[in-house]
Amino acid sequence: MTRNIKAIEQLSSIHEELRRIQDVLESRLPTQYKLVASEIAAAKWLSLIDNDKAKSREKACSLRVKNYRYRVLEQAERLTRLLCELDVIESDGDEEIRKQRKQTVLSVQGKLDIADTMKLQCDRLLDFHQRMLLLVPSRPTSSIQTQSSPAADTTDDDNEDMEEEDDNASDASEATSKEEDEEMDHMSKLPMWKPKWEMYESADDSIHLVANLAGVNLDRHLDIRVHGDTLRLSGIKLPSKKDLHIQQWFVPREPSFGRFTIEETFPRRYFNLSNATVRVLPNGHVDIRVPRRRVRQRVTPYMRSQWPAALTDFGLAWERVWESCIM
Repeated sequence: MTRNIKAIEQLSSIHEELRRIQDVLESRLPTQYKLVASEIAAAKWLSLIDNDKAKSREKACSLRVKNYRYRVLEQAERLTRLLCELDVIESDGDEEIRKQRKQTVLSVQGKLDIADTMKLQCDRLLDFHQRMLLLVPSRPTSSIQTQSSPAADTTDDDNEDMEEEDDNASDASEATSKEEDEEMDHMSKLPMWKPKWEMYESADDSIHLVANLAGVNLDRHLDIRVHGDTLRLSGIKLPSKKDLHIQQWFVPREPSFGRFTIEETFPRRYFNLSNATVRVLPNGHVDIRVPRRRVRQRVTPYMRSQWPAALTDFGLAWERVWESCIM
């Protein structure tokens, strides 16, 4: 009987703790998630207008995100502890206690699923925060401040619907172009990255230039051009989550992301750059094959003098045979 009373008290305290965790998961954390996401977006746009306080806003946003992530992980840990406490509760043959414990275990497992879902949302929020930090420019642009004036003027004229649509369309196109300019300005400030690359000669006498560009968006951020005798690969590798984490806590000797350029000269006399081919390998390597030109060697008077005397009467026919042998 004493054991049953103790088990009932333990179940009651677990139910009370579970109720508090449920309130945090279903009410408090979703509200905090919306507030943190809104604060990140607001900090990004406010930095375009007043960049003097950009660093303080970024620091505040980082603290908000870390606090939110800590609370999400804390709820999962609390639920795991409740499962451990339920595991040591003995029913001692009491069917009511056994049934109540089983229902509590199922309830805790359901709340753990909610906590896991919120952890995934938290990871996406961290990714959103890092991408917004990358888009913050180093100095404010005066053109951004004038975006609100056309919108404010159009809202005053309720009778001119067609003009409002035209103004909104132009504002959207201007905002898009300005965002692209800001992104290009940010990319120009990325460090110089040196990707690994090598050259080798294949069996068909072609030269292969193989560059390790894993992590590079080859469709958007890779440019391959030929300038005279020079083959030039240039582009940008954006930082990943791992790169940002390493850069935040450590000082790497060489950056693992940034702008890159690979140049190699192929003389036109020996190589045909116009027939070069590009192949993308599954591991992210880019293989550029540059074929050789077939150089026809002329027969010199010295080479003619080396022909055997018995074969000098063959004339042009022997000359063709000799040329075919030296090719």
